[in-house]
Amino acid sequence: MQPPTTETAVATADTDDLVKIDRAARKLGSTPGTVRAWVARGQIPVVRLGTRAIRFSLRDLDRWINERKRGAK
Repeated sequence: MQPPTTETAVATADTDDLVKIDRAARKLGSTPGTVRAWVARGQIPVVRLGTRAIRFSLRDLDRWINERKRGAK
């Protein structure tokens, strides 16, 4: 099975679950600049809405946080 394309991910994502970079940064206890750097390095899950606009799924961010907790398996 092929991974979903951006268009598929946007079409199937719960739009209430998508947030802008400022809210994602607050949730992560970081700055928007740091989150942008993580996006540029492919370190954080992101939904692209074209060439510039990005959003973050709160569910994906929760999973990303949980995967990085100390002692997580």
